[in-house]
Amino acid sequence: MVELHRPSCVASVRFLLLSAVVTATAQEANGLTPAECRFVHEYNEHHSGHDFPFLVGHMAHTSELCEDGKSINCEIALARREKPYFVTTDGALPIDIATIVGTNFVYTAEFLSAFTGPSLDLKPKVEKHESIVHLILIEADEPANAYSSAYPQFLERFVATEAWPCAAVNSVWQGELVEYSEVWIKADIGDIAMANCIKEEFYNASGVPGDPIGLASLFSPTRFSGAALDPPVYEGFSLRDGIVLRLVYDERMKNGQSRSETERLAGEIIETQCNY
Repeated sequence: MVELHRPSCVASVRFLLLSAVVTATAQEANGLTPAECRFVHEYNEHHSGHDFPFLVGHMAHTSELCEDGKSINCEIALARREKPYFVTTDGALPIDIATIVGTNFVYTAEFLSAFTGPSLDLKPKVEKHESIVHLILIEADEPANAYSSAYPQFLERFVATEAWPCAAVNSVWQGELVEYSEVWIKADIGDIAMANCIKEEFYNASGVPGDPIGLASLFSPTRFSGAALDPPVYEGFSLRDGIVLRLVYDERMKNGQSRSETERLAGEIIETQCNY
């Protein structure tokens, strides 16, 4: 396990996160609601090339980081979180940007808690045996090796690639004591991009690492996008994003299962709960 704190540069972000009093307590998972069933039906009607179970399989089984640490967008086994997890930070930001980070983290933690089992919480210090998401905020003039990462070569590639504003990397969780993820965000990307990166990458770190089919982001414009919200959140999650989480975290899904099994089970759940 890498050392997770760079002492001189974490204060502003951690203060905002810890001062936003939030404990994302996991809520009891319920079945699909009538509104969610209608959404799935509309999604299937609109997308002739694939259906919603295929979308679930794609988003839950597509990883930005492949096992070789170099390739991207590889297919992986299902890896949803099974343990409470916490946030650590690496990188300092001015207070206005830190406000965007903190507010969008709170919004995302509350959204995730409505659909997933494990809680996402904040701690001044985590123990070695606890599961974490390590948030690295990368300043424009800082090299990749200035940050503590379990994936230094891939982080270096991320920093050097202008087209990547943010990314999430999940370790292999099945059978591991610690479910570890890293979220990387470049600090100079602007307010709306920062807000969306916080929401999207923590969503990805919950065990759904892939983007929607044919889109670059959860927040790419589409008829199935979420609603516009006031700053500093700007854009909300959509019903699509919540339904995918609800299906992935259904008790019938098991870590380690294949994409085909996830798609089969998602189809059965939808058929049963929506009376198709």
